[in-house]
Amino acid sequence: MAVQICKLKQKDSDYQAKEAELQQEKQDETQRSSELDDLEEYMKSSQYIEDVAKSKLGLTYKNEIIFKEKREVGKEFGLTRFFLFYVLHPT
Repeated sequence: MAVQICKLKQKDSDYQAKEAELQQEKQDETQRSSELDDLEEYMKSSQYIEDVAKSKLGLTYKNEIIFKEKREVGKEFGLTRFFLFYVLHPT
């Protein structure tokens, strides 16, 4: 009888650990689902279209100034210098 009680207590402990693990997985997936919903909403927006047009296609509005970073590695000491320049879209 005592052996059966110990086995049942062990099973109960195992089930409680598994339940806690599954609860955490459920919470993680709920968070992931929420993030995907937010991403889907953003991807349907005009802001997303504008961001893609600028980053992937290099498109700009008239008279928009774009700052780009150009890296040059110095020959001595492996130094890196940064230069900023801008592109002015012709009117």
